Amino acid sequence: MERIDAPIPEQEVNEETQEKINQIDNQISELTKQAEKYGEIGLVDDTEIVLKEIEKLKQQKEKLITMN
Repeated sequence: MERIDAPIPEQEVNEETQEKINQIDNQISELTKQAEKYGEIGLVDDTEIVLKEIEKLKQQKEKLITMN
């Protein structure tokens, strides 16, 4: 049996929701850079705090997408 890879259809979101999603994506990007810097200099506790914040933002983003 051959596996068929098909893209997952994106849910359409309104403009306001898309703007919020974009803001969250930007925050995630910035926090990811911050976590990498903390990790490089050995600030493990600070890295974990930032990673938890990233996870919260990802959950917020998912809620925005699924609520639409």
